[in-house]
Amino acid sequence: MIETKRLLLKPLTYEQLVKYIKCDNSLEEELNLNKTSRTISNELKEALENTILPNVADKTKNYLYSTLWTAILKADNKMIGDLCIVGEPNADGEIEIGYGTYDEFQGKGFMTEIVGGIIDWAKTQRLVKSITASTDKKNTASFKVLQNNKFNKTGETETSFSWKFQLNKRPLILYIAMSLDGYIAKPNDDLSFLSIVEQEGQDYGYADFVKTVDAVIVGRKTYDKVISMGFDFPHADKDAYVITRTARPNLVSNLHRRPQNTH
Repeated sequence: MIETKRLLLKPLTYEQLVKYIKCDNSLEEELNLNKTSRTISNELKEALENTILPNVADKTKNYLYSTLWTAILKADNKMIGDLCIVGEPNADGEIEIGYGTYDEFQGKGFMTEIVGGIIDWAKTQRLVKSITASTDKKNTASFKVLQNNKFNKTGETETSFSWKFQLNKRPLILYIAMSLDGYIAKPNDDLSFLSIVEQEGQDYGYADFVKTVDAVIVGRKTYDKVISMGFDFPHADKDAYVITRTARPNLVSNLHRRPQNTH
């Protein structure tokens, strides 16, 4: 689920897509939404039946990159439009999007907000490097959505424009355990205070958070402390950088040693 200022963006499951196709408000009832008068074009129905549903049913694929993300207007508790990602990231990290707003909700900036929400979500996905889209040259409203979200036009045919948004900025996040009075360890690197909040089966969101990370930067003392506790280095599946003043030969193979400037 993605939340923007006015909207909730919900990825639909296979069963919910089946109800979506029926257009009988059974999906709205399941989601506890107010009824809508939406309809489905023949083109979208064909895409749902022949491409989207089979891909969402494929357990080897991440369904978030195949399903419809339906947009719910929080103020009215109604579905107002949809966006679909056309498959998982390719070898270059590109994903393609398609989108549409229901007639009664057009002209109010909702699709600009929807695409903006997907951009923010894509920034948290390690494999996604850019977003592409194609618009009909005559559909001014559609390509203005992309222009408003800073997509660049990359090409055109007689009938369509091609667009691309490059995800250049990688957020840098400090993740640290700290006491309420501002300490991260007791004297002699004692971390026993952390046991106060330990609960079986509770990681306070760490597992979900670390899935969004593709590189880790740690200080040498932190690295040494983890290894001294008898654990394998926990980020063996990511690029990891150790900040150190002293060259040491015993770093595990996926680590990059970066000398620290002492001046």
